[in-house]
Amino acid sequence: MRTLALLLGGAAFAVALSPATAKSSISEKGDAQLARMLAGRTAGAPVKCISTMTTRPDALQVIDGVGLVFYAGKTIYVARAADPDKLRWTDVQTVDQLRQTRLCSSDRIWTHDRHNGTFTGVVALTDFVPYTREG
Repeated sequence: MRTLALLLGGAAFAVALSPATAKSSISEKGDAQLARMLAGRTAGAPVKCISTMTTRPDALQVIDGVGLVFYAGKTIYVARAADPDKLRWTDVQTVDQLRQTRLCSSDRIWTHDRHNGTFTGVVALTDFVPYTREG
C-alpha cells in the first residue's frame, strides 16, 4: 500500500512539473505583462493591417506566450499569436513585411533565436487590436 502511495505521489509531482504547466505559466506571465502595458488604455476595433512606418527602433516587441506588440505613436497594437507557445522573447522576427510599409494579420512571421540565429518557427497572427489612452 505504501508503494502505491509513493507511486501516486510521484506521478502527481511529475504532472505538476509537466511542460503543459510550464506553458500555462509562460502564458500567464505574458498576459500579466501585457495587462501592465495596456493599463489605462482602451481597445478599439481590430484591424487587419497596421502601418510600420516608424522611427522607433524598438517598435516591435514579443510578449512570451501571447503575441506581438507594435508601438505606433500613442497607439499600441496587439496581435495575438495563433499558436503562442511558438513565440518567445528570445526570438528575433525576420519580417520581410516590416521592410514594406505595413504588417498584416495574414502575414507570417519567421522567427530566429537572437543569440545563435537558428530558425525557431513561423508564427501566424490574429488581427491587430489598437489600444489608446483616453484624452
